[in-house]
Amino acid sequence: MKKYGKATVCWWVLLIVALGLIAGVQSRPVQRWLTESSRNAADAAVGLLQLDIVSKLAVGTKAISPSADNAMKLFGDIEKSATTNGLKVRAAIVAGELLGANEAIQRLDKLLDGTEESGQIDFSGNGFSSEAMLLKEWYEYKVNGEEGFDLLVRWSELGRPLDWYVDLASVYGLPNDEPFRKTLIDDAIRAVFAIGFAVMVIFGGLLLGLILLVVGLVLYYKGILKPKFKKRIEKRPVYLGTMTIFLLLMIGLSLTAKLTLFVISDDIVYEQKQYIGWALKLMLYAGMPMALLYPIIRGTKCGVMKKDVGWHCGGDGFVGFLKEIGAGIIGYLAGLPLVALSVLLAAILSKVTGEQGGHPIVSELSDGRVWLIVFALAMAIIWAPLVEESVFRGVFFAHMRRRCGFWWSAIVVAFVFAAIHPQSLVGLPPIMALSIVFTVMREWRGSLIGPMFAHAMHNGMVTIFVLVIMH
Repeated sequence: MKKYGKATVCWWVLLIVALGLIAGVQSRPVQRWLTESSRNAADAAVGLLQLDIVSKLAVGTKAISPSADNAMKLFGDIEKSATTNGLKVRAAIVAGELLGANEAIQRLDKLLDGTEESGQIDFSGNGFSSEAMLLKEWYEYKVNGEEGFDLLVRWSELGRPLDWYVDLASVYGLPNDEPFRKTLIDDAIRAVFAIGFAVMVIFGGLLLGLILLVVGLVLYYKGILKPKFKKRIEKRPVYLGTMTIFLLLMIGLSLTAKLTLFVISDDIVYEQKQYIGWALKLMLYAGMPMALLYPIIRGTKCGVMKKDVGWHCGGDGFVGFLKEIGAGIIGYLAGLPLVALSVLLAAILSKVTGEQGGHPIVSELSDGRVWLIVFALAMAIIWAPLVEESVFRGVFFAHMRRRCGFWWSAIVVAFVFAAIHPQSLVGLPPIMALSIVFTVMREWRGSLIGPMFAHAMHNGMVTIFVLVIMH
């Protein structure tokens, strides 16, 4: 075996083992065993986001044009989005707003009857049944023309946090100019315009991206647009080792955090568990980038690693930095058609498998606490672009590209990149597509600045849209 061959084989074996462990830990059976409540919370948050989009779209559309049938037609999408009993309770509230109190009562009755037959009904205040019973009582008072009770006070007594849906139920039947009701309806109208703006931006970006993609391909095949990527200087498999250590740190620290919470979960209250969980997450996010020190520890010179990994802007100083940012924007737009195709594939997979793609960050963004939202934004817009690009499009791509062609390297990097993200099979195509887009930028420019900026821009747009809809 040639020089460094044995070391390379060992690192590949460790990398495959690490990926297998990550896939196992992120599988639903293990997630349920380790952190059932947090996994359920993540799934529920994804469903709540989908329900928020269609519900606010329907309520806002009705407020803008009360005589239009569009709001009623959207109710079919609302029912499809209500995939859990808790979401079905909220869908019943929207049904009451759109179709009247009797419709809400009918849906709540149906929900309660179904759970009673299955033996799942719970009147203790710990399950959704108590929510459904309270709302049914509320709407029955409204149908009978009685004043009733303070819904928000009774809801809080159940130990449930207030949200847009419960607030909307509490102002049922009031005129639209009543201050609190007007605030809630304005939220829905704002969501309608936000969704409309997002749709226009997406279609505009796709059109511009398609043009840029065609122009780029023409320039490439004419030899005008040439890749600036240079194969790495470091010959030892230290970059493959860095990738493997990153994955081992990820699985080791993640398992430590999950097992710690699992062991102490019976001894602490929920709020304490949340704070400990976030302290452990900080440990995870701080520990994983330490893998990037491995080449330096093994003797790779900083200047060599900087060139190999792409931590440069082409030697043009600040002007070069701005050029790379511009290249990142152009590359991202040109890659949107591929991302759109991957989203279409994900939608088909979702329909076939019945699963929905999602990410735990949605549950963090859905939380009303400012510090938690700021933390989630920082991870999405700063940590992920800097660390993930350095590891995947930096060291791992540098290792792959020395031995393989571009497309084989890009596909392997994309697969590993998608595999570490905590999403179902449905979420793999869009993440792989984004990875390939970022890798094309790396091949084209040789620098990581463009991919980093594009990654941050993508995450920023998605998280801001989620925040606007959910808050």
